[in-house]
This record gives sequence, C-alpha cells and structure tokens, in this order.
Amino acid sequence: MSSASAAPGYPSLPIAAKDKILVPPMSGSKAGRTPDFAVTEHKFTVRVACDGKGTVLVKVHGGSTSVPCDGSPRRVHVGSDQKIASVAVTPSDAARWTIAVVLTDDFSTVAPDTVTSA
Repeated sequence: MSSASAAPGYPSLPIAAKDKILVPPMSGSKAGRTPDFAVTEHKFTVRVACDGKGTVLVKVHGGSTSVPCDGSPRRVHVGSDQKIASVAVTPSDAARWTIAVVLTDDFSTVAPDTVTSA
C-alpha cells in the first residue's frame, strides 16, 4: 500500500496501487461532502482516517457509519444500485479527517444500498 496525499496536518490514507480512485483524498475539520462520482460496479469503498477526539460520521445513500478518530485508517464498504453518489462527512468536535473513494477488490460483494465498516 502507498499513502495518498492529504492536506498538511491531516491524517494520511493508505491507497493500494491497484485501487481505482473515484474521488481523490480530501481533508477537513468541519462537515464536508465529496463531489458526485459515477458508481460503475455497484460497489465502492470509502477510505477514511481521522485523528483528534470523537468520531467522524460517514453518510452514503441514507445509510451511515461512525468511525473512531484514533488515527487508524478504516474502510467503509458501500453496495449501490445508484449510478451517481457522493459521501458526506460530519466530524465530532476537534476531529480532523481525510477521505478518498476508490474501487477495490479488498472486500466481497455487498448488498445494494448498504453501508458497512471494516
């Protein structure tokens, strides 16, 4: 795995060389949303890392999962029948986050319109 770029002072993310990047890494400390991206394979992975205090809430297609801000990168697997998607991120106070959206083979099939954290 290689590390993807993050804004200075924000956590970096491991991105595998074979991952197809749908949304390049973006960082923040307030609520944010990725640009819309095409869902071409009925699934995608949100790679997320945060540090500081609390958690970051990752929302996709009405589903959500909470990721602890302990500095460890996590994967949020999403199954989707939608053709276009975006990801919303809402941190608790004093949390800094970095996310990227990729196509990867590091998980098995996920049912459509589900959000699971790994």
